[in-house]
Amino acid sequence: MEGINLNLKEISLDPDDWNKYREFAHKAVDLVFDHQMKIAEKKVWQEIPENSKNTFLEQLPKNEMPLEDIYSTFKDDILPYTLGNIHPSFFGWVVGQGSPIQIISSILQAGINTPGGMFEQIPNYIEIQVIDWMKKLFNFGESSSGLLVNGGSMANYVALSVARYEKTTFDVLQKGFQTSDQFYTIYCSSETHLSVYKATEQLGFGRDAIRKIKVNEQFELDVDDLRSQIKSDIDQGYKPICIVANVGTVNTAAIDDVDAIADICRENNMWMHVDGAFGALLILSEKHRDRVSSIDKADSLAFDFHKWMHINYSAACVLIKDEQSHRNTFSSTADYVSKLGRGVLPVGLKMFPNYGMELSREFNALKIWMSIKENGTLKFGRLIDQNIEQAQYLGKIITDHESLELLAPISMQIVCFRYHGKLSDEEKINRLNQEILLQIQEKGMAVPSSTIISGKYAIRVNITNHRTKRIHLDRLIKNIIDIANELGQN
Repeated sequence: MEGINLNLKEISLDPDDWNKYREFAHKAVDLVFDHQMKIAEKKVWQEIPENSKNTFLEQLPKNEMPLEDIYSTFKDDILPYTLGNIHPSFFGWVVGQGSPIQIISSILQAGINTPGGMFEQIPNYIEIQVIDWMKKLFNFGESSSGLLVNGGSMANYVALSVARYEKTTFDVLQKGFQTSDQFYTIYCSSETHLSVYKATEQLGFGRDAIRKIKVNEQFELDVDDLRSQIKSDIDQGYKPICIVANVGTVNTAAIDDVDAIADICRENNMWMHVDGAFGALLILSEKHRDRVSSIDKADSLAFDFHKWMHINYSAACVLIKDEQSHRNTFSSTADYVSKLGRGVLPVGLKMFPNYGMELSREFNALKIWMSIKENGTLKFGRLIDQNIEQAQYLGKIITDHESLELLAPISMQIVCFRYHGKLSDEEKINRLNQEILLQIQEKGMAVPSSTIISGKYAIRVNITNHRTKRIHLDRLIKNIIDIANELGQN
C-alpha cells in the first residue's frame, strides 16, 4: 500500500539485554529484604529533606534514563522517607505491615500482569476461591457473594450501593433521585468512619440523610437513642433504610451491639451493614471470635485484608448476603465484553466487574491467596490475640503510672491515654500531649497518632502490628516520660 514504510524498524519496551534486568531485579529484592530485615534498627519516620523533595519537581522526561539512575533515586530518595508502617514501633493507624511473602507475590503478580476478576483464566478462579473462603469464614451462606476491592472505603461504598438498590421504593438505577420525593435516612454512631459519610454523599442521599447516633461510655452505638431517632423519622414521613454497625471503631476499637441492631433492622425492614474494617477479623481468634459471632446477621460486611491480616496494600473485601441484589446493582454489558459461549469469554463465566465499579482491576487475589496458604488462619488468629494482650499490657503500665491516664476502655487493640503529670489545666494538658506526640514522631522514636476523647487530647496507640514486641511498648512509655521531663512537666 502507498505511504507505508516497509523498512521502519519496529520497537518494543522489552530490553535487548534481559539478563541486565534480571540482575537489577535481584538487586532490588536484596534491597527491600535487607530493608525489612533491619527495619527495627531504623527510625520509624524521618523528615524528608528538601533535596529529596526537589528530586520530584523535574519536568516530564522525553528521553530514556539509565536504569542505574532510577534505581539510585529509589534507594536514596524514596525508600528512607516512607510512612514507616512496617516498623515494629508504628502505632499510628490500622495500616498493616505486610510480610516477606508479599514481596514475592508482588513480583509474581507484576510478572504476569493480568487483570483480576474476569476472563477465562486461573486468576479468576483464585479470586472465586478467596471469596468463597471468606463467605464460609463469616457464615454468609452459599447464596451470598463478594468482591475484592482496594480498601474499606470502597467496600462500604459497594455495600451501601446495594442497600440503596434494595431499599429505595423506585427504580434508582434507571431514574435516580431526580424522580423521588421520598426522604431516606441512614443511621450510624458518631464514631463511624468517614468513608460511610462520603459514600452516602456520593450515592445521592446527601449529608442530611445521615443520623449520627450518640454512643455510650464504651463508645458503642446507643441502641435506645437509635430506636428513638428511627421512630422520630418515621413520624415525620421519612423512610429509614439502613443502619451501619461498627465492629471496631477507629478511635477506640468499640464494637456495636450487632444483635440489637439486627433486630431493629428486621423490625423496620432496613438493611444492616457492618463496617468491620479490622474488627471483623476477630473471627480468626479462638479467644475473641465470640465477640463477632453475630456478623452473619448482617446484609453486608466490609473488611480489610491489609489491616489485621497484614496483606500488602491494598486489599479489602465486601460480602453481600444476597448475590442477586449485588449483581443487579452493578451488572452491565457492552459489545466488547459480550460472552461468546467459548474461548476467553465463555457462557457461565463469573465477571467480577458486574459486582462493583471497576472494570480494570489488579490481580490482588494472588497475594491474599499466597499469604493465607503460607500462614493459615490459626496463625493470623494468634497474632490478633497477641496484639490484644499487648494492648492490655500497655493499659496496665498506664494505669499503674501516676502521671498517665487512660481516656477510654481498651476494647481490643487500641489504647487512648495522656500524660498529665502535676498539671490540672485541661488546655495545658492538651497542648503538652500534642507536643509529646509530635516530638516522638519527629525524633523517629515511634509513630502513635492522636484523637479527641470527650474533649481531651489523646495519644492513640493502635497495635495491629505483627512485629511489635512488649519491649517496643516499654520504650514508647519511657520516651513519653523522658520528653515530658525535658519539657519540665514532671
